Amino acid sequence: MTLSRDNDLTWIEDFARYHCQVHGLEQILFFDNASSRYGLGDIREALRQGGINNPIVLSAPFRYGVVSQDRKGKARFNTIFLQTALLNIARLRFLSLARAVLQCDIDELVWCQNESIFDLTQKRPTGFVRLDVGWRYPDAGRTEGFRHSDHVRKLRGDELCRAKYCIAPSGPLWFTSWHVHTIGLLRSHGSLITPKDSGIWHCKAITSSAWRNYDASALSNYELAPKTKAAFNGVDWSKNPAG
Repeated sequence: MTLSRDNDLTWIEDFARYHCQVHGLEQILFFDNASSRYGLGDIREALRQGGINNPIVLSAPFRYGVVSQDRKGKARFNTIFLQTALLNIARLRFLSLARAVLQCDIDELVWCQNESIFDLTQKRPTGFVRLDVGWRYPDAGRTEGFRHSDHVRKLRGDELCRAKYCIAPSGPLWFTSWHVHTIGLLRSHGSLITPKDSGIWHCKAITSSAWRNYDASALSNYELAPKTKAAFNGVDWSKNPAG
């Protein structure tokens, strides 16, 4: 499941393609938050090209949240009610019979060392996997036209982003609400043990948000991320697996 607004259709296609080929993704529930660049049919076609035969794409033309400013005057969302509401509508109405549900954004690609994220989630006694999220940056020399597959560099000492997760809707935690970065039962447990053989690569230049524009010249001490590069080399970024 994902929520998106005006993300490039190529990014949407690549997001589906990666998770289909690497994790055996079978279906996407895609909420579009009032995109102005294209219609729902265009999103469906991008997802089909990425490997999803009959994607579910729904319009959610509502306000994302209430914007406030911090002490430095930087805009930030302090109430993200739309995404939380959609997550729980999805949990109850659309996804209750799913084997496992991955909740992440278009700029995030999940990795697992030995198996798919869905198999890993099913094997866990809780039916829940918390995923650490780390930044990845485009390869040297790229300044525009970025794709997920360009993001093969990392920055030593980079701080992690807020976690995401995969959950079995009918598993032991079936009763708890879903939130953007965790689930209701675990909201106060930030030290929850997270598997070290799985996580998410957060692609820095895959963004349509003004608050997170990528500046290719801002930093210089990048290094190659061999595990990420090897994973991306194993994906056919041009082929439609469902075709």
